[in-house]
Amino acid sequence: MTRRTLALFASAALLSGCGDSTAVSDLNNVSAETIKGGLTTASAQLLVTGLLNQYRNSATGTWFVFPETMARDALRIDKAESRFLSEIIGSTAPDYSAFTGGGAFTGFFVGIRSANTLIDAAKGATAASGMSTAELSSLVGLGQTIKALNYWNVMETRDSIGMPIALNQPITAPPAPWCDKPSVLAYISALLDSGSTALLAGGAAFPVTLPSGYVSVAGSPAGFNTFNRGLKGKVEFYRGISRQGGTGVTGYNAAVTALGQSFLSTTAAMTLGVFENYSTASGETQNPRVDAALHLNSVVNDSVQAGDTRSAKIVKALAPY
Repeated sequence: MTRRTLALFASAALLSGCGDSTAVSDLNNVSAETIKGGLTTASAQLLVTGLLNQYRNSATGTWFVFPETMARDALRIDKAESRFLSEIIGSTAPDYSAFTGGGAFTGFFVGIRSANTLIDAAKGATAASGMSTAELSSLVGLGQTIKALNYWNVMETRDSIGMPIALNQPITAPPAPWCDKPSVLAYISALLDSGSTALLAGGAAFPVTLPSGYVSVAGSPAGFNTFNRGLKGKVEFYRGISRQGGTGVTGYNAAVTALGQSFLSTTAAMTLGVFENYSTASGETQNPRVDAALHLNSVVNDSVQAGDTRSAKIVKALAPY
């Protein structure tokens, strides 16, 4: 998921002064204008790579640390960045326009836009794309599933506050209406169902290459659908328990049905499923959870019960930070 650009500069260009090149677009956030000539296998690969890379970047760092700090499960103690404490548990008011105000979820809206670009391009593609109807359907299903996942992650940080969902609008359109939590969860559920239908009609293989972390269940569109159904089960469970218009038993039954169609197994290794790839290679994204400034609350360690094998992952600091 790295972008490598070979830049060749002529002497005349050097004399023209410094400035960012506008000739190379952002390959991780391919715009609709870039593919207006028609979707191809190559541009589909760019769209999918950008979509999944954007999700990997969004579902890290602040999205993980902010809620854990609010729950007092973890603290990020960094002398160079005090806002992790001052804006969340200290006396300073959170910055509603940046850092804590939007840092935990704004990236997911970028992901939703990227998913819309992929879905619209795949739906509007023709035989000239070089991809079959089934392959295009697999791209729609992939896009709708990741789009639903982005909406879900925003909902996790917004909860009863709600959020807008009608986001695939022209830039000149008025702001999307605000929706409450039950409406958002119902939308995510329906979006996952649409994605599932598209994936099951997606043929034997995706026309693009997915990251290795997706391959254990996503070697095929039908395999990726098991991930879609797992997410559907989670969403339906939370619809059932919601104190704000919860669906109750109906939601629980829907969750059980969806999980039965997922990759859920009581005997399979915990590594089965979709996971993100990280690397320490130059230009790559490192795992943000490998962070010397991130610490568990000592109460978490003290509360681990006997036999809980997760305790092996907890290392107690030798001295106070």
